[in-house]
Amino acid sequence: AVALARRLGREVEPLAAAECVCALVEGVQEHDRDRLVAALATADEQKLIGRLTSAIDAARAELERLALGMKIETKLAAELAHKRSVRDANGKWSHSAISIDSLKKVLAEAEAFPLVSKQGVRLITHAKLSMAIRPLLKKNDWEGLVPLLRSFDEAAKEADEVAAVWIELQEKCAELERQLTEALSSGGARRITACQWERREVATDKLVAAKAACEKFPHVTDQGRLLLLQADFVISIRKVLKAGCSWQAAGTWGPLADLLDGTPTECDELEEVNLARQELFEMGLALETTLDDALANGRSVKIGEYKWSHDHITADALRTARAEMEAFARPSPDALATASRAALVIEARLELLRCDWKVSSSWAGLAVLIESVAFSRLVAQADQSAEYGQAAADELVGVKQEFGEMREHTEARVQAELAVGRSARTETRLFNKISRWSHEGISTAALSKAADDCDSFPRVTADGASLVASARLVCDLRIALSSTTVPGSTPLSGMAVSWTGVAELLDTAPIEALQLDEFQAARTELNDVRAMTEEAVREAVASGGSRKMGDVWS
Repeated sequence: AVALARRLGREVEPLAAAECVCALVEGVQEHDRDRLVAALATADEQKLIGRLTSAIDAARAELERLALGMKIETKLAAELAHKRSVRDANGKWSHSAISIDSLKKVLAEAEAFPLVSKQGVRLITHAKLSMAIRPLLKKNDWEGLVPLLRSFDEAAKEADEVAAVWIELQEKCAELERQLTEALSSGGARRITACQWERREVATDKLVAAKAACEKFPHVTDQGRLLLLQADFVISIRKVLKAGCSWQAAGTWGPLADLLDGTPTECDELEEVNLARQELFEMGLALETTLDDALANGRSVKIGEYKWSHDHITADALRTARAEMEAFARPSPDALATASRAALVIEARLELLRCDWKVSSSWAGLAVLIESVAFSRLVAQADQSAEYGQAAADELVGVKQEFGEMREHTEARVQAELAVGRSARTETRLFNKISRWSHEGISTAALSKAADDCDSFPRVTADGASLVASARLVCDLRIALSSTTVPGSTPLSGMAVSWTGVAELLDTAPIEALQLDEFQAARTELNDVRAMTEEAVREAVASGGSRKMGDVWS
């Protein structure tokens, strides 16, 4: 009847009557005083008294018999309600009033009576449970209580004092979990600002103690087990942070990176785990910044035309920054690429330090580096818009530019020396028609040095090689011109011999040399000297002979 009423969702009058009959009969059988009282009230309401005479009489008789135990039941219920664990004024559980002495006596009376009502039997059962619980609770012996509570069946757990102890147990667990949560929220690293962290307060003592207390307690909730797992992982993080992870040594961050790689799913959203990830990330960011700064400084600087300063070139800071970046446990792909490029920049700087603008041959090592595939590939990136690697590419572009300017400088020096230190035509004209030439300014030392420097510079261009060849021919020409004399300074025979070398040089010079301005000038000078010589001979023939003066010869 009850099940049908529940399914229908409403009371059905015939079913209510049937339920009343069942309650009267079963209430007597089960000695259930509460059910009998309720059934009699229903019978009166439903006007069933006259029709259920036999069942009602039996119920009333059973109630009279059960009434004999009411006094002891009331006494036992009162004892169960007192001298037990209670909350104090602060809401905390107090065990100071716990006692079983009077409960023990009343329980003995109840068992001796004996109580037969269903309520009385339940009270006796609850009293026995309380007799088992209270001594353990008095001693705060949770190790004994927890197994006892777990051994109770569902009916026992409905006992008021058992339910209260379960509540106290849950609150005890909650307090331990609160302490563990509090320990988890303090004692970690603090972020001051970007790439600046404070670790002086990092500690594990409080967390270890809270974790041990929670583990030691005989009952751990699902939430407690989660907190214990999280605490264990956070303790590992803090120990690693204290033992290593120095901001001055990139190689000390490996243990933290490995630990974070294995973060349990249950710890993935923990604030301290995220802070550790943030600090690891910012360490990598700081290393990248240091590497970028080292790339931006310590390079060769252009200070003028064909003038570069190596005074501030240094590879030490860059070498250190690169080594730190490569030692870091989790560098980003871009950072690794920058470190790789930095290796080439370091090599370029070291080669530049060996390069001397006064010693052409000192640039040989740099020439080999510039011709390498890695160098060419990185220089090609200078035209791209990629942020990473741009500084390194730009610097190598500068290195290549300086190398090219040094080569241009050596060629420019040769050209400059070719323009000076040569035979010069004067304004004085001998016999008013033949130019006079001066050899006072002829010099070969500077030109020879410039040619040697140009020739010794690595990877001479075709134009440079042509300049060197021309310079050497011009040096030979200048040497030959330096040993010549002009008419009037020596006998004609000696003068003529002194120009033999020049004549032979002009006759045997390659076509390229004959196209040089200085060779063409030498040809002009040779012709002028020849003309001077011929004029001197004519003058000599015309004088010093017999002359007829009138009819007389002198």
